[in-house]
Amino acid sequence: MNSLELFNQIYKNQLTPSFEKSLLTFFSDVVLSRINHDHFINILDLGCGSKSIFEEIKLERTNITAIDFSSYAINMARQHSQSKEIIKYEVMDLEQDLLPVNSFDLVFDSHCLHCIEGLGSREMVWNNLYQSLKQGGILAAEMMVQAIGNDVRFPHKHIPNARDLELEIINKGFKIIYFTIERSRQFANGQESCDLVRVLAQK
Repeated sequence: MNSLELFNQIYKNQLTPSFEKSLLTFFSDVVLSRINHDHFINILDLGCGSKSIFEEIKLERTNITAIDFSSYAINMARQHSQSKEIIKYEVMDLEQDLLPVNSFDLVFDSHCLHCIEGLGSREMVWNNLYQSLKQGGILAAEMMVQAIGNDVRFPHKHIPNARDLELEIINKGFKIIYFTIERSRQFANGQESCDLVRVLAQK
């Protein structure tokens, strides 16, 4: 089963739309203060799943494009959206579909980037995101990384160590302006854990 089939199956079985609550605190605690509220803001919600976090966050003078490669997720998000005038949901695969150039002030990663596997695929996606940002625009991401002394493997996830992730971002042309690590995030089985990086990178 490939990653699209896996996520489609998850969303088929999902009864109500949801998102990771940690993304709300990341946005409110770290990202919000970095947004320039003096002009209209275009935001890309990357890997929004069945509900964009921006359904819960009310921002003025904002256009939001929320994308996911699962049509099941996007259909659910559209059906349940309370913000249709602000959020536009689209099915998009960043390994194949090009984003509009110089269009976004903020790309907010809703746990999509650590689901991109393979160096070639990651190269394409990073290039796609970089060219989609306006000069001075920000990529905000919360991503899984290996805990020190640990080697966790999850299906359809790319989990590097923190240093390799930092170099990957820098080598794509970004300037890192915020980088912090939350230690030992526990997962549902109660046995395996990894660290979680929160990063802001500016074009």
